[in-house]
This record gives sequence, structure tokens and C-alpha cells, in this order.
Amino acid sequence: MSSILMTSDEFWHQNTLRLDVLKSLNPGHLIMDIKKVSTSKEVHAILKIAYPHLFGERRVPLALGITAAIKSRHPELKSRPLRWFMHWWTSGISYHQGILEDGAVRTDLDGNTSGEVTDENRAHARERLEYISSRFSEAKEEDLKRKLRSNLPAQNEFQELSRVLHQSDPETPLSHDVSQVLLARLRHHPSAAAKIGCGVKSFVVDEKFLGKFKTFAVIRTDGTRDTFSIRRCYPRTAPHKQTK
Repeated sequence: MSSILMTSDEFWHQNTLRLDVLKSLNPGHLIMDIKKVSTSKEVHAILKIAYPHLFGERRVPLALGITAAIKSRHPELKSRPLRWFMHWWTSGISYHQGILEDGAVRTDLDGNTSGEVTDENRAHARERLEYISSRFSEAKEEDLKRKLRSNLPAQNEFQELSRVLHQSDPETPLSHDVSQVLLARLRHHPSAAAKIGCGVKSFVVDEKFLGKFKTFAVIRTDGTRDTFSIRRCYPRTAPHKQTK
């Protein structure tokens, strides 16, 4: 499979890409093996220039059947990477948000309106956004678990727990792995015995600490609770400014 050396004009006569698209990809002469347009990244680069109203910075609802329309106009694009790109493009958060915009309509390759966004489309977009949000939270949690299991230095562990503190939803019980690390660290708190009390049931994030800060709270087995500063659990690696 050899590369073809041709000018942009010659390539234009053999393919359906606009001439300005080709010149922007490689001004003057274009060395291109047509079969090299075989990755979703390359597909995106071409479509972004050819159809900036559809594949630019803002993702808008696409006309139904648009993948077939693209393939018809651009046979040089291999089917599999084109499908991969279209799946990635229409599965992203911003695409679903575009579906939910007021007055959203579908747009074709020429920039014309091509159908309305239905209530069923909007319901599906909401479901996908909720799913993506939950998976993103799970991914962050799994990443944290891996880091907490890897014998990180105390300073890095403190930074990871600080990230949990600021990213977790208030009053939602933290995972078992995070709770185990917090319990181990709470035992280093100057008031550990009083904080732990009759025993620990769970840990949550409390956002009412001193009226303006988030902090961790320990929920005891008898239902009582107490907040504590994670800084006090790392006296050497994280000097504290507050006393609690």
C-alpha cells in the first residue's frame, strides 16, 4: 500500500472534501494514502474543518442518518473509525446537554434544520447524563482506592483525603476503603479516644464545620457524631491552623 503524491487540486478531483479543507490539512502538496484516514482522531480532524457548524467547539444535535450521509460524501473515510468517532461524539456530556437546550433542533451536513428533538430524545439524554455522572464518581472513587492501597507517603495520602473531602457529597457515607484509612488516621488525632467513643459506624463529610468549612465527621455506633480536622491526624506532614 503506497502513498500517493498529488497536489491538493488533483486530490480534490478524486475525493469529495472541500479544497480549503485539503489545503488546511497540508498546504501546497498533499502526501496522503487514502487508507491512512483510518483513526477516529483523523476523522475528527477532517470533519471539524469540513463541517465546523457540526463538529466544532459546540456540539449540536445531529440529523438522523448523518453517519451514512458522511460516508456517502467521503468514501475515503473508513467505516469503522467513522463509527467510533460518531459514537464518541454523540456519547459525550456536551452533546447530551445540547439535546436538552430549549428549542434544540437537529442539523444536517449543509447546516439545514433536519427534524426536531423529541421528548423521548430529551429523556434519553437525561438518563445518559445521570449515568455518566455516576460512572465518573465511581471512577474517581476507584482511582482513590488504588492510590490509598499503594503505600503512599503520608503527605500524598493527606492530599488524596483532602480531595475526597472537597469532592464528596455532604452527609453521604464514604466508601469502606476510605473509611478504613480515615479510622486509621483518626487514631492519631490528639483527641482520638473522645472522637471514636463507643465505636465507629461510618464517616461522612460535614459542610457546616465552623459555619464555612467542610470537614470529616465520624458517626458512632450509638448514633452520635463528632467532626474532626484531618490536619490534626497528620501532625508532622500537614501543620494545622485550626484546633478542633
